[in-house]
Amino acid sequence: MRVVALVSRDDLVIHRITTCLASDEIGVMEVATDVAELGDEVAQANALILARGDADGDRRAQIKAAAERFPEVPSIVVATVSKNGIHKALEAGASGAVLDSRVEGVLPATIRAVCVGQVVVPDQFRRYAARPALSHREKQTLALVAAGLTNREIADRLYLAESTVKTHLSSIFAKLGVGSRSEAAALVHDPDGKLGLSILALSPSPTATATPDAGSPW
Repeated sequence: MRVVALVSRDDLVIHRITTCLASDEIGVMEVATDVAELGDEVAQANALILARGDADGDRRAQIKAAAERFPEVPSIVVATVSKNGIHKALEAGASGAVLDSRVEGVLPATIRAVCVGQVVVPDQFRRYAARPALSHREKQTLALVAAGLTNREIADRLYLAESTVKTHLSSIFAKLGVGSRSEAAALVHDPDGKLGLSILALSPSPTATATPDAGSPW
């Protein structure tokens, strides 16, 4: 019989998950409201389910805490997640994600899959599980965006038309799953992400001082 640990702050969610798993002969060995509260015996669990309803940043912190404390135990996020949330969860170390609206139909199978080393995401987010690669020119453009340059300054620096810069930005946003230059820059500067080093290596010198409008998609 497989056993899991569950981290949640919602009694209704706890009841839904434990009932769902019991019907599939999966036991819940421990329930806590925070990864830090889990006992050391969770290291013997088959999986750790994180269903706290956190925002992306807090969820990522819980995933990372779980990976540090229980490196051999795969973690599964149960939440309402976006395509960018999927990226962040996987980059933080999660092995699976289940939409909270589909717990009863999907969670037991997800547990079985991560137990044998698979990574599981909702069908509609499958194509976002791995980001498409950025071209060299897109990386250069993104590095300049992260450094704070405007489209006109990027065009001048790269000897491009400003319309071409906007075309590159459209492609970058689609590949990263973001909606604005500020979100793209935040991914580059995220110390926990895997994007920054390859991008920041292309940053201009000297460092630009212009700051993009955080509310502008372009």
